[in-house]
Amino acid sequence: MAALRDANDIPLLLWGHSPSSFPVDVAVELSRRPNVIGMKNDGDPFYEFYDRIRKTRENQFGLISGGQMRNFAYGYQLGAVAYLCTIAPFRPDIANQFYNLLVQKRYDDAWQMVFRYEEQWLRVAIEVDWLGAIKSALLLHGLYSNNRPSPPMPEGTPESVEKVRQVLERTFGTIIRAAL
Repeated sequence: MAALRDANDIPLLLWGHSPSSFPVDVAVELSRRPNVIGMKNDGDPFYEFYDRIRKTRENQFGLISGGQMRNFAYGYQLGAVAYLCTIAPFRPDIANQFYNLLVQKRYDDAWQMVFRYEEQWLRVAIEVDWLGAIKSALLLHGLYSNNRPSPPMPEGTPESVEKVRQVLERTFGTIIRAAL
């Protein structure tokens, strides 16, 4: 861990993936270092994410939940400071509304957003390819000119783009008229 001290002249944000690459006691030690500002949790087990929040919150160490509103709904109440929402790239209004509900302690309303938006979106996004679904949503909203991921990721198929279009219209009320 001493090597981290001089590793970089900008603050570091750690990325913890499943299986856990940073046990809770290691995260606590790293949270005490001024050049390590936080950690993004991006996989199970989430009980470790919650333990990290509880044990590092006094050290100005930001714990970020990757991907899901549901994980942040729990994490926020324990002290998590941010999350990466899979809906935000194409519907930031929903991500902001959800965050504001948590800040206002309207947890039941926040959970209704999880059930209304996230569960429907994730079901399709995971089925057709996580990254490809997000890129297709950006394309369909006219926010990006294509949905091609970088190699070696395969391109989305017309069928997968159509599934994304359908979930956007059904779940978010988005009307997609753009021809691909």
